[in-house]
Amino acid sequence: MNLLKYFPDSKPLTFAESQIMNYLNLNISGISSLTIIKLANACNVSTATVIRLCHKLGFQTYSKFRYKVTRILEQATDLSHMTNWEQDLTINFQQTVAGNTAPKISEVRRIIMTDRPIYIFALGLTSACARYAELTFQQMGKSCSFIYDHQVIWAMDHVAAPHAIALFISNSGESEELVSLLQRIQGKNGLTSIALVNRTNSTLSALADISLTGHAQRITIDKTDYTPHFSLVLILDMLIQDCLNNISETTLPS
Repeated sequence: MNLLKYFPDSKPLTFAESQIMNYLNLNISGISSLTIIKLANACNVSTATVIRLCHKLGFQTYSKFRYKVTRILEQATDLSHMTNWEQDLTINFQQTVAGNTAPKISEVRRIIMTDRPIYIFALGLTSACARYAELTFQQMGKSCSFIYDHQVIWAMDHVAAPHAIALFISNSGESEELVSLLQRIQGKNGLTSIALVNRTNSTLSALADISLTGHAQRITIDKTDYTPHFSLVLILDMLIQDCLNNISETTLPS
């Protein structure tokens, strides 16, 4: 079993940390009774090395990491009849839903459903997600504009309307153009920024006032990114449904 694919945003591992992951891959069935001391002894490393590995994978303690791996094992058993790509997409779906709780979605919905205009920024393949968001928000009667032109994005130093909402949609959250734009316009004229990305700990997420994060295994072939985008659309649909559930039919345009 390849545990690392369940942690697409992990930091690079040392040789010792990789050895721990290899041991867990081969002995995952016994993870529930594997204490940190037993794991460290089995891999001939210190408990501090185990803790460092947990931190790189996004967990503060070994117990939280072990619980996560236990859930992964249960999930993998349920998905054992599927092909690898079916498993990956199912995992993406489940973890995206789990990571974007109803209170978090509602927090963004409350911002979106004000009378403030919305500007959406996206580039490349993610533009399809942005276009979907733009048309849907417009159907709900929102003032919404999608900006995708590279020259406009590089030249922009503020949005046209005061107290606007800037929604940045990015698969990696590291687009140089979008990061630079957010740095230039952040906080100007009462702007509120929202990042919708497919990677935790991204630069866009760190810069934005609020962010929603999807889960996707990274797929790169010959330096070209083929990481699935559907997690971004899934979050948009969660947000859109929450918007629709909180407005009356009489407020929707006919």
